[in-house]
Amino acid sequence: MNVLDLAREWFRYAKSDLNTANHMFNDVNPKEAEITCFTVIA
Repeated sequence: MNVLDLAREWFRYAKSDLNTANHMFNDVNPKEAEITCFTVIA
């Protein structure tokens, strides 16, 4: 597995986590929520 494969795998999990967090904020416990910065340093 090379670096690009590792990055793709990381992004896949990060996207899943972000979708889960978005669901929790919007559906499970509704409140104003704002993600101000989502920075990836590669």
